Amino acid sequence: ALPILLGGRNLIGIAQTGSGKTASFLLPAIVQIEAQAPLTKSNPGPVALVLSPTRELAVQISDEAGKLLKFAWESYAHRDTGINSCVFYGGGRKWQQLK
Repeated sequence: ALPILLGGRNLIGIAQTGSGKTASFLLPAIVQIEAQAPLTKSNPGPVALVLSPTRELAVQISDEAGKLLKFAWESYAHRDTGINSCVFYGGGRKWQQLK
């Protein structure tokens, strides 16, 4: 599936828990973001948006994105990729989500 996704094409797939579904859409997003020109004040982002049907899944996706971005940072000899991840969901207190 990754060659299709890294090629910028769409894919619909079904897979078991723990098979890498989250990574299969986060990795191409990170690669695409890295290939873009740096953001500016006139174009501050965001450059990717992931929507989730549940709060729990949103938090899980954000955690996985954080792990992948940490791995990317370590793989690039600690060069800052400039990519950040955050999660926001309805029904929660703003101050808890902002920390």
